[in-house]
Amino acid sequence: MASVSQFAQKSSNTKTESPYSARFIAQTIGLVCLAGFLVDVLVLMFPLSLGSVEWRIGLLQQVGDRSIILLFAVGLLLFSQMTNRSIRKKISFTALALGALFVFSSVVAIRDSSKLGQQTNQAIDSQANAVLERIEQVKGDASLAPNLTPEQLLQAEQQLTTRAEQLQRQAKTGTLRRGVSSVGNLLLVGVGLILLGRFGQHGHR
Repeated sequence: MASVSQFAQKSSNTKTESPYSARFIAQTIGLVCLAGFLVDVLVLMFPLSLGSVEWRIGLLQQVGDRSIILLFAVGLLLFSQMTNRSIRKKISFTALALGALFVFSSVVAIRDSSKLGQQTNQAIDSQANAVLERIEQVKGDASLAPNLTPEQLLQAEQQLTTRAEQLQRQAKTGTLRRGVSSVGNLLLVGVGLILLGRFGQHGHR
């Protein structure tokens, strides 16, 4: 009878302690994920180049790819502190602020992706026009390239125009893909953080 009573007592203690153990595990994993995310972002930020569109797009893309870790971390930390109103409120406000920041970052990513696409097209046009001008010079003065016939020059001009158009299409597609990927991740995680923040404020009183 004593052994049965001890077993029942241990089972009762296990049931009583399990919620606290779950919260401790959630808090530990949440803090580790948060620390890992912050370290990754700090490493990605350097060297700083805030005025560079390429740098901003690259940073936002990398942050977007890792943002699910932040969402996971905040969710675990919020769960671990649901019974602690003061800390829960702080985590909730932080989640709301981060969510707003991520949503704003998605708008920046859209703007920068469009700007980068325009810069790329302008660079391709500039290089192609420079070569076309050279071809026109050769057409006007055959002594500049005596081994090239007018037919070869015309063919080179057509190939250059076609190649420039292909490069512009490829650049546009690549920029669009990177932009959609970055914006999607940033926007979804931003909305998720906002929802977590609102739940933390009103979900458990």
